Amino acid sequence: MKLSKMPSRSKIIGHFRQGKWLGRAKEVVANPKELSSLLHQVEAKSDGGGRWQELKEQIHLLTQLVRDWYQGIYSQVDKRSLIFIVGGLLYFVVPFDLVPDWIIALGFFDDAAVIAFIIQQVQGEIDRYKEWKEEQDQIIPLLEEEGK
Repeated sequence: MKLSKMPSRSKIIGHFRQGKWLGRAKEVVANPKELSSLLHQVEAKSDGGGRWQELKEQIHLLTQLVRDWYQGIYSQVDKRSLIFIVGGLLYFVVPFDLVPDWIIALGFFDDAAVIAFIIQQVQGEIDRYKEWKEEQDQIIPLLEEEGK
């Protein structure tokens, strides 16, 4: 695929929104075994290679949010936002999407566009999660200190 034939961001987002991703995300959210498997796949794919660091960090944050929800640690996420996030993570791990991942350098472009779109759509949820996570990181040392 030539760079001049790369789909636009709007075409990528349209493909994501109209595709199977959100319907499949609802199924995955309802199935703990599948959700756990997805999180492992996302981690494996995002840990590999020297790809874009900022995208890796964003994917890691989304994965943490979903994992904390899945484990019952964090429950403040809106179900619609959760499904949107899981849909984006599914898009990220499936190698045959709008631009297949095996196309060197370009195959990752549509994944990055979808993840950026997801983050833009659920930024409020992400901000709340970050605040909650920071509070937890401050509380846990205090509780450990009290237990000594």
